[in-house]
Amino acid sequence: MKTLAAVAALTLCSLALAQTLPESNVERTVQLGAFHTPQDLQEIATVLRTVADIRTLTVSQTTNSISFAAPVESADVAEWLVKQMDRTPQDIAGLAGKAAMAPEHSIPSLPREGVHSVRVFYLAHNTSPLHHQELMTVLRTVERVQKIFNYSSLNAFVVRGTKENLDMVAWTVQALDQQQAPAPDTRQVLAANAAVPVVRILYLPSALAKPMYVQETLTQLRTVINDLHVFNYSRLGAIVVGGTDDQLDHAARMVEERNALASR
Repeated sequence: MKTLAAVAALTLCSLALAQTLPESNVERTVQLGAFHTPQDLQEIATVLRTVADIRTLTVSQTTNSISFAAPVESADVAEWLVKQMDRTPQDIAGLAGKAAMAPEHSIPSLPREGVHSVRVFYLAHNTSPLHHQELMTVLRTVERVQKIFNYSSLNAFVVRGTKENLDMVAWTVQALDQQQAPAPDTRQVLAANAAVPVVRILYLPSALAKPMYVQETLTQLRTVINDLHVFNYSRLGAIVVGGTDDQLDHAARMVEERNALASR
């Protein structure tokens, strides 16, 4: 019995030690095309830190290369991401504006964290820094996406998350990456294990879609409807809301009533 107890204690000790030991890193250097600017290199580095969790990273503007050290799986994600950003606008012309065709890299050993893959969305119409920031804020605020960053040169967004959340992001990106506002009200119902159950986009009349009016509308929605996730996207005069069906029906009624009063 003493021998069995000793073996069990040694096994538990070995497991505890294995859990505390850091995962071994691999070192890689990726060479980029000569067309990248210093800002491009810095944005690529930020994408790798934010989305691929790369902590040790060096950017060389002299050699146009990025070197990093990370566990194998993170290094694989980082190398794949660099290849998606090491392109010209001509290279991704067939993917721009087609969120459903976004390149994807799966992360098979991370389901325990609820994170399954990375997608790169190339946009067709969202070209200004303001609109990039607004779209990122919509995804972070309304859809609870945490690992996201943009790459300006290709009008690209890199997003990491579960399949349900990435499908939701794809729907929202496609809806907002339009030349002009479509129907007055669109909706996407998500799976039960997504960050929010329903997302809806409400479009304001162009005559009312002014900064002060939009901010007042957002403030009223946040004040009246508890736990509503909401932000605006100014290029289309859109208000994106996330929550339950009841919450979004309430939000739609409030916006409609405000618009009617303001239009008198």
